[in-house]
Amino acid sequence: CCLRTWLDRKLPELKLVDKVRSTCMEQQTVKVKEEIRRGTRGGPYVYVVERDELVHVSDYAIRKLPGEYDDEVIYEIPAYKVAGKVLYCFGFSRSGGEFLGKCKIEDFENGRPKRYEYYKLLGECVDEIRNLQFCVKDPILTAFQRQFQQLSIPMVHEITEYERIRGFSISFMGHQARLENAIRNPEVYYFTFMSLPGDKSRINSFKVTRRWAYQLWVLKLVCEALQISKFKGHAYEGKPYWWIEQGSDLSTCAGEACLGDVTFWLEYQPSKGAQPRAF
Repeated sequence: CCLRTWLDRKLPELKLVDKVRSTCMEQQTVKVKEEIRRGTRGGPYVYVVERDELVHVSDYAIRKLPGEYDDEVIYEIPAYKVAGKVLYCFGFSRSGGEFLGKCKIEDFENGRPKRYEYYKLLGECVDEIRNLQFCVKDPILTAFQRQFQQLSIPMVHEITEYERIRGFSISFMGHQARLENAIRNPEVYYFTFMSLPGDKSRINSFKVTRRWAYQLWVLKLVCEALQISKFKGHAYEGKPYWWIEQGSDLSTCAGEACLGDVTFWLEYQPSKGAQPRAF
């Protein structure tokens, strides 16, 4: 009886303590820093796993602040919203190399992860995130995702099969890291361009790669139509290859056809004043 009386007297006080504790937790925030305007040569771009979806940290932010540098932004996030959840950080080197880090918000200090469960090349751990989907808000990007699966990947497979049959290598020069991703490993490419925060950035990145992949596919069709028997020149380790570089004064490839030798250029830009050089 005495215990019950004591509990009845203390219960409002205990509820008040719980309410204060809960309010303090809700008011506690954590800062996450990201680079901006660097595309797939920046990052890390931080995503929270919600069931089978990857949600960018900006969706949880109560404030967006300018960073110390012009290319930096800071998201202030209520800690309780992401506490204990798995975070994936998509990062890129200045040369375009792609990496994936796994951590939790508790691993962040001064806006950056100080500890990772792992930090590896994206291609080495893509199996772990294969069944996760990025949160998409723009229906145009949703349509592009379908296009990527239904049209782009089959085109890429045709290109690489033709490369194998004709015994040449496609060499990606300059700033063609994303195109190389798309040709060599479409799955890695998907997570690369989709890791960019904002649907508009993803759409723009995909459009550029799509254009180049389509040009390579058309080049392959033209070579087949002209019955190119073999490619020559640009010998690299004993094998010819296609030289893929925007605005290059070097031809893309040259091949032997029944009508004679044929030389090809992709996106040749004579306005640059470059002197075209064949093989």
